[in-house]
Amino acid sequence: MAERMIRCLFVGDSSEDVQYISGILAEVPHVDFAIDSIEDVSMLPGYLSNPPHPIDVLLISIELSEPYGCDILTSFKKMAGDIPVLGISDEEDSDSTMMAARCGAQDYIAKSEITGTALCRSIQYAIERNRLILALKQSSESRFYHMIEKNADGILILDIEGWIRFANPAAELLFGKQSGHLVGEYLGMPVINADKTEIEIIGADGVAVSVELRVVDIEWEGEAHILASLRDVTERKKLIAKITDLNINLERRVMEEVHKCQLQEDMLIQKSKMAALGEMIGSIAHQWRQPLNSLGLIIQDLQDAHQFNQIDTQYIDEAVNSGMNLINYMSDTITDFSDFFKPTKRKIRIDVNMIINSVLSILCAEMKNMQIHIKHACKCATHEIDLEDCKSLKGCEFGFLYIVGYPNEIKQVLLNIIVNAKDAILTAKSKGALRGKFGLIEIYTIKNDDNIAVVIKDNAGGIPADILNTLFDPYVTTKGSKGTGIGLYMSKTIIETSMGGRLYANNTGKGAEFTIILPKVDEQESLIVED
Repeated sequence: MAERMIRCLFVGDSSEDVQYISGILAEVPHVDFAIDSIEDVSMLPGYLSNPPHPIDVLLISIELSEPYGCDILTSFKKMAGDIPVLGISDEEDSDSTMMAARCGAQDYIAKSEITGTALCRSIQYAIERNRLILALKQSSESRFYHMIEKNADGILILDIEGWIRFANPAAELLFGKQSGHLVGEYLGMPVINADKTEIEIIGADGVAVSVELRVVDIEWEGEAHILASLRDVTERKKLIAKITDLNINLERRVMEEVHKCQLQEDMLIQKSKMAALGEMIGSIAHQWRQPLNSLGLIIQDLQDAHQFNQIDTQYIDEAVNSGMNLINYMSDTITDFSDFFKPTKRKIRIDVNMIINSVLSILCAEMKNMQIHIKHACKCATHEIDLEDCKSLKGCEFGFLYIVGYPNEIKQVLLNIIVNAKDAILTAKSKGALRGKFGLIEIYTIKNDDNIAVVIKDNAGGIPADILNTLFDPYVTTKGSKGTGIGLYMSKTIIETSMGGRLYANNTGKGAEFTIILPKVDEQESLIVED
């Protein structure tokens, strides 16, 4: 008993071939075949559009080696649609079989090889392969349609001229139209196969919508089409514009804050200078006290000499010389003081020992009055400058210790550190820590391979451990309400930011130790390094 009838349509102009095929298939057991035939190929499209009964397989008699043979087979396959095609030919070579497969045939059989069983098997295999292909195609199309339908981006299928063949729900929402109104419309814009293009479309309610367009070539229902993906980027553009505005405002605010910080830093510098100014005034008072007393004695002695008739030329000359020396000394003190706080506009080559001595020349009288010894030693060899000699601007006897920097700013740093050491010593004395000992401030200049170090030590007991790590932060002070907390902060800023050096502190067994490290330069380098 036959499983079911297989209906075949034979296309060819040989009635003998139809009779032969019908005969051998009739001999195949358990399978019934019904063979229809068409001799005129031009009748095939009309027959397939309205067949009298379903067709399972199309049998075509064709010679692929003839001119246009493969093109004819391809056109048959296109007309057959989902019906499997079997080629029958006098040719037996394997190249023809491969060519037939490429042209869309399920199989290609030589007449010399045809038997009922072989032909039946080829027909059944062609039908089954075609069924599997259709099932796979339907499954793929189903998944494809599902992905398109659920895609958040608008998807349009366009023919090569730009007419819309399909639109998914996201595209309908984007254009504000139902699919029935989109399909068949002309897109109305150039479609360029590029990575992405930004365009504007008129969406719902006539509102312009910014769209990111991506285009790829696809095959749709057997023909070349274009898949256009449209993503609404209106909100993204608004967000980018907002972020841009925020960045501009942020940049403006940052510049304003930088300006405020600069003003605050300038105020801190000025405040630091004013604090140092108070120290300097105290030092000048000590510097002037002795020469003023001496001037007073000279004036008083003039009155006594006149009363006792002791005034002569020699007396007048000695009195004038002594008075003028005292006045010149006081004038030099004022000059040093006035130059001390003038900002240095240029970095210049500086001898470290001379800078230190210029600071000590102002402080030495005050330090001597407070019983604080200062020891200044150059470590390139044994070269010391004691308190009594500190007013002379001695350099190193064995080689100059040159650095590059702003002289008055370095003086301010040295002054801050030495005055802090002085205050610490006075505090230690008031608490009885030194117990009759002299206060001692030691200053060492050390020449290394690449830099010059200035080390300043005292014997006041050291910096409290809880503030040692924050000592150079603004408003940190060990002096309580008497300190501003900005001197060391500004000193570190001057040394490290303005002059490319280092400033740090630690405790020794006797007290605090501050180290300033600055790059070394040679004596032969230009005096003025930069404007």
